[in-house]
Amino acid sequence: SNTTVMVIILPLSLLDTTFLAWMFISFARTIQQLRLRRQTVKLTMYKQLCGVFIATAALSVAVVLYQT
Repeated sequence: SNTTVMVIILPLSLLDTTFLAWMFISFARTIQQLRLRRQTVKLTMYKQLCGVFIATAALSVAVVLYQT
């Protein structure tokens, strides 16, 4: 029972971590490009969106820690 749960949860958590890392790397590159091109409005929007994703990731970690 526990082994089956771990076989399912471990790959899913690795996939989730991979997607989050990929998103944050992409956000960092986009924010850097916007900063270099001096596109301040888009830069502000991307920074806010990145903050939302950070909050979502933190909430996800908090829920996982609470459940274990």
